[in-house]
Amino acid sequence: MTVGQGEQTRFTAMRDIGVKKSDWFIVGQGDLTFVSSKGNGPAVEVSGDPIAAGEHVTGRAAFYAKGTFASGWKVTSSLDTGETLLKDLFSNLDRKDPRQLLRRLNSNEYYTTYGDDSALVEDAPTQGRFYLKVQKDRSSLLIGNYVADIRQAELAQLNRGTFGAIASHQSVKTTSFGESRLQVTAFASDPGTIPGRDEFRGTGGSLYYLQRRDVAVGSERLAVEVRDRITGVVLSRRSLQAQEDYSIDYFQGRLTLLQPLSSYAADGATVRDGTAAAGVPVLVANYEYTPAVGDVGGYTVGGRAAAWIGDTVRLGVTGQRETTGTADQTLLGTDATVRLHPGTYVKAEVAQTEGPGFGQSNSVDGGLTFTSYGATGSANVKAMAYRAGVAVNFAELAGGKAADAGGTGIDKGKLSAWFEHLDAGFGANAQLTASATERWGAQLALPIGSRTALAAKVQHLRTDAAGSRTVGSADVTQRLGGGFTLAGGLRHSEDAVGLVYNSTESGKRTDAALQLGYTPEQGRWSVYGFGQATLDRDAGRRGNNRVGLGGKVELSDRRSLAAEVSEGDGGLGASATLNHRYGRGSETYLGYALVTDRVDQGLEPSTSFTRTNRGTLTLGARHRFSSALSIHGENKLGHGGTAPSLTRGFGLDWTPTERWSFSGSFENGQIDDVTTGRFRRTAGTFGVAYTSKGVQFGANVEGRFERGVGRSQNVWLFRNHASVMINPDWRALARLNFAIADNTTADVNAADYVEGTIGFAYRPVANDRLNLLTRYTYLKDMGPVGQVTQGGQIGSPKQKSQIFAIDANYDLTRTLTLGGKYAFRKGSVSLTRDSDTYVTSNTWLGVARIDWRLVRQWDVLVEGHYLSADRAGDHRWGGLAAVYRHLGNNAKVGVGYSFSDFSSDLSNQSFTSKGVFVNLLGKF
Repeated sequence: MTVGQGEQTRFTAMRDIGVKKSDWFIVGQGDLTFVSSKGNGPAVEVSGDPIAAGEHVTGRAAFYAKGTFASGWKVTSSLDTGETLLKDLFSNLDRKDPRQLLRRLNSNEYYTTYGDDSALVEDAPTQGRFYLKVQKDRSSLLIGNYVADIRQAELAQLNRGTFGAIASHQSVKTTSFGESRLQVTAFASDPGTIPGRDEFRGTGGSLYYLQRRDVAVGSERLAVEVRDRITGVVLSRRSLQAQEDYSIDYFQGRLTLLQPLSSYAADGATVRDGTAAAGVPVLVANYEYTPAVGDVGGYTVGGRAAAWIGDTVRLGVTGQRETTGTADQTLLGTDATVRLHPGTYVKAEVAQTEGPGFGQSNSVDGGLTFTSYGATGSANVKAMAYRAGVAVNFAELAGGKAADAGGTGIDKGKLSAWFEHLDAGFGANAQLTASATERWGAQLALPIGSRTALAAKVQHLRTDAAGSRTVGSADVTQRLGGGFTLAGGLRHSEDAVGLVYNSTESGKRTDAALQLGYTPEQGRWSVYGFGQATLDRDAGRRGNNRVGLGGKVELSDRRSLAAEVSEGDGGLGASATLNHRYGRGSETYLGYALVTDRVDQGLEPSTSFTRTNRGTLTLGARHRFSSALSIHGENKLGHGGTAPSLTRGFGLDWTPTERWSFSGSFENGQIDDVTTGRFRRTAGTFGVAYTSKGVQFGANVEGRFERGVGRSQNVWLFRNHASVMINPDWRALARLNFAIADNTTADVNAADYVEGTIGFAYRPVANDRLNLLTRYTYLKDMGPVGQVTQGGQIGSPKQKSQIFAIDANYDLTRTLTLGGKYAFRKGSVSLTRDSDTYVTSNTWLGVARIDWRLVRQWDVLVEGHYLSADRAGDHRWGGLAAVYRHLGNNAKVGVGYSFSDFSSDLSNQSFTSKGVFVNLLGKF
């Protein structure tokens, strides 16, 4: 290490650093308890405790280990058998731990704050009692909670997140393209859960209810997809990360995004051709949930293996077997890739499903209502799917470097083609094929010399129920010199109507077009003119003759104007865009588009959204004032058609200081959904956050208002949190979250959720004689009707709870500590969802404890506890006393006496259990 300034050295030091090849962190404990107890009454039957009477030996083993072997293997492992009979100690380690239910109740377990600024990291996530992860280089074995998300094949994709075992191996040896020559993944589980898939259209807000409650912890896989509004094709996909992008209440099935999801997504163009050019944001949620009644038997096994034969050929196989009763399904797939270069390859796939599999549910209002789509397959019926594709980069075939985004390399053209067929009933991950479907297409981009370019494309889509469509086009562009460019195009389309085809035309049509453009040498303006004519058409298709002029001019260094006007069979068409650039990241724009031909609406009704406007005026702006403030806004006014509309969107991010930040968004417009019909939505959010030394505060409010025929819905979401370090000894933390969804029409479902909690912790630094934790929580919950409860109901009753708890330790002397805990819960459940009559129950818990370090190596423990539930008339109290002798620093042995007394006014049952025990405990 050298410290200096310029060329002058001030200090130089050398130190030897030794890095251990094998380094481990291990902590664990184990204990054995020998119990001899006597019970009066039905002690075992009523308490469910097998040691309430008789002589038994119980034990518990737990450890956590993390380290690296000298050979390079990394291991993370944990075990917690829980306290049980010794004969059952190491049995059923692969079964789910019933205490996992407590993890789903609240992610902020027990106390709001512990006052020591600690953070909880779950390094061994498992729903069972055992966890193991072994990894080296690119290979690993995991037993615990895992996510299998395998997407290398298009037709046979696997997506499960559950408890079990998963092994993955990727060879260290790679191809010349950097890929492992061998890739193998296999997983197996006895999950006891069912996979669920919910899709939510963006609402402009952050709150979304899953269709199911009691979601398996860590099983969720969330992503935001932007889809084409007409075809439903996924344009982009972004996976979401827990805590960074969203929070989830597993027990209630409630998602809260950290950023609201808009109802629409711009496609990047300044002015879009009507509202249909905008993409549709969709929140996709895959998760595992516990069924309402009974257990899920069976198993899930699956995996994929792929191997490269040299650098050219890759062979892959994929399979999965689900045995879950009525949804039993087998998925098999194989694929092959022949790759000569990165952009030149041939791919082929074959896949087969047998059995129904699982369906999915869609919602346009954040989970207040759902439209369910059942599985398309049938038991013992096989459905096949085939896919083949080829891509060619001509520069690679010529031995040169292909052109890249950086402008290097040579562009000699590209060719691609693909074909896909799916039988009716084929149902792999996210593919529900109700009727036989066939798709194929090809695309060519070819430069001819330095002045000519050819582009051609053909696409075909056919379904048995919806009909078929074939579209082919070819365009040639020629630079003539002197700033002139000539383009010619030919387009042929053929539509055949099916039973549920949503186009108003059918038949064939062939169109041809010519366009002449001019751009002067300075390049500050350009102009073009075009004409197109229908060369041939069937009686069921209307003509597409059109002539028009357009151009673009740079009015200044910051302003530009683009416009186009045309006249033809469909009527007058026009568009204009005025753009003003203020600098990097800032601009305003004004545009207008008059749409004419709107007859092609897509084949699939579930993904089609009709254009309801003939013309659209767009006004928007994006501006970054500084690194602390940026805004964006857009207004679209639609007229003509079947439903004139006005859509507004606005957003703001402001960080005036390092401590304060503000954010907000607003949108207003019409939602056109094939299931719920058209309705108007207004949504807005506002958030504020403050951070300083010892103080953190954040608040966010969202509102969503929807109006339509038979639909009137208001949704509010408030999120607030505060954390204060009062002084080095005191910490306080508070949260208040509530969501209210009310309705004035019977077909829209209401929901209500309120959770408020406040906690204090006293953890003195200088004198820790007294330590205290306390917490108060208020909870009110009524889920939407569309959400399925743990009991299988689709209309949960209203629930209210108040919980108070305090826990304290006080050192009377250096050797004597008093401890106590008091907790109270008041719970109320309505008789029905619509009833205001509640059944109330109160529960009390009290614990008192004395720890006395009598002399060196000797401890005395005395504890008493009391539990009462008034609704059931249950009362239970008990205590124990024990003396322990330390055996070195890692073990101790104790002998004691315990008793327990139970009485129930409701069942008129009571029992008493008492006896002696010997306890041996070790730790390391």
